[in-house]
Amino acid sequence: MEDQDPPPPDSSTGNGDRDPNVDEEPTSVASQENKLYENIDRFISVSADDQSDSSPLPEIIESVQSFADLFDVMIVEHESGSKKWIQLDENESSCFIESVDRTAKLLRFLSRFHSEQNYADAINRLSGIQQRAMCILEDEFKSIMDDYQTSFDRDRDRDRESKTDEAKMKQQSSSSSNVVPEATEPELPEQSESSPEKDEFLGYSEEMLSNLNKLAMGLIGGGHEMECGELYFFVRRNAIEQNLKIFGLEKLSIDEMQKMQWEPIEKEIRDSIPAVEKLISDEWLCTLKSAASLINTTIGESIFTIFLELENSIKSDATKTPVPGGAIHPLNRYVMNYLKSACEYSHTLEQVFRELKTIDRHRPDSATGSDDDDQDSQAQAENVNNNNHESASNGSPFHSQLAKIMDLLNANLEAKSRLYKDPSLSLIFLMNNGRYILQKTKGTGEMRSLLGDPWVRKQSSDLRSYHTSYKRETWTKLLQCLRHEGLSANGKVMKPVLKERFKSFNAMFDEIHRTQATWVVSDEQLRSELRVSISAIVIPAYRSFMGRFSQVFTAGRQTEKYIKYQPEDIETCIEELFDGSAAQQSKKR
Repeated sequence: MEDQDPPPPDSSTGNGDRDPNVDEEPTSVASQENKLYENIDRFISVSADDQSDSSPLPEIIESVQSFADLFDVMIVEHESGSKKWIQLDENESSCFIESVDRTAKLLRFLSRFHSEQNYADAINRLSGIQQRAMCILEDEFKSIMDDYQTSFDRDRDRDRESKTDEAKMKQQSSSSSNVVPEATEPELPEQSESSPEKDEFLGYSEEMLSNLNKLAMGLIGGGHEMECGELYFFVRRNAIEQNLKIFGLEKLSIDEMQKMQWEPIEKEIRDSIPAVEKLISDEWLCTLKSAASLINTTIGESIFTIFLELENSIKSDATKTPVPGGAIHPLNRYVMNYLKSACEYSHTLEQVFRELKTIDRHRPDSATGSDDDDQDSQAQAENVNNNNHESASNGSPFHSQLAKIMDLLNANLEAKSRLYKDPSLSLIFLMNNGRYILQKTKGTGEMRSLLGDPWVRKQSSDLRSYHTSYKRETWTKLLQCLRHEGLSANGKVMKPVLKERFKSFNAMFDEIHRTQATWVVSDEQLRSELRVSISAIVIPAYRSFMGRFSQVFTAGRQTEKYIKYQPEDIETCIEELFDGSAAQQSKKR
């Protein structure tokens, strides 16, 4: 039996089945592994194609277990240190990467049936093996990445070799000086300058790059793309830092940069650029400049988009809830603080907007609100922009952009002021927010310079107008109670009419004090200006009215009943307005 050949598949055994006790052909270890891999690949593809919700679960073939055993052995060899990646031949390294890829596919397929115990066991084992493989790949990837050689190192090594060769030649020449030369002088060996060594990419040889590429493919195929990228980033960053130290360039952290003034940083950059350009080859310098130009354009477009979004956020802010007490609106704070920070880079933004002026000219209207207030805001903003900012449209594009945002903000605040039922509170709201805008503008030299004095004068004029309207709306009505007309007839004061005048004044002043003590004027100077102007019109009028008509009442109880306030009491109550406190009880003097 040992000398007989096995029957062919089409012999009398009929259906081609082979005798399990007889090998078809002698097989090597490599061929067995290849057959195993083929079985695994066939299992994944066939099972995936045939699997449906109604079909039975595919049986886990024995090859899966055998594959896990084989891959585990490969990993153990690496973990033990008996094999390093750089020692592997082409077939071994490819086999390792293919095993990683094959395991990842197996896990994706088997995970569909993780609820079944036999599948769960296979998943757990393969996952553990794959994780160990990923650790090996990461370590090898980092090890090779760390083994770079800078151009400075290579140049230094070449110089050392050259000096060593020269020293040897001089020594040989000196030792042979006492020897009679032969008829023909021997030729000196060719020096390295006749065939300059080709520079290696990023300090890595072609063999190292090939290994790095394989390892990266393995990491990515095994689901560790992020880890691969982070490893590359950190190692190359360290390489850059090492080169910076070699050339005497100082490395600064982000925190250190943020604490420094821009002017010295800029000067050190416009000074370092020529030195850096000398260190980089023309080919790479062109590539870097092209990349920098692309980044610059992308950043510019992003900045433009940010300002466009700021416009849209102002237009679309149509909240119907008024700010309590007429205080500064959150939108106002956000926009002004944003612009204050942006104007610190006005020179750069001016360049950006000049480059993107054509885009700005052709962009569509992006108003999103359809509310009447939004339409009013937009119409007012456009009207103000057309009438009051001719210099902006004729001047810098960033100036025009800034003016447009300010107009939109003012129009939005104007619409929000109409949410208050009390006209006086509406005017307090406009004064608060207008004053905040003006103070922020004056406090930022760049913004003040960009918007210009005409804009500042217009803003100040609007504030004075709000102030005048507030006094007319609130205190002029109160002063009507103190008018002298209609109190006398035939040279005598009509006591009932006088009593009614004092009662009306007391009731109206009590209501004003009770209400407006809860209103907010956060700017101390504006609050003081309001109180002073109110006192200036109310107290003299009240003092004059009392001086002329207080003697009409009988001294004592009747006087106390109708003359509730002395001029000093009025002044004290006015000093309590606009501090945002709870309503205070009127004091009876």
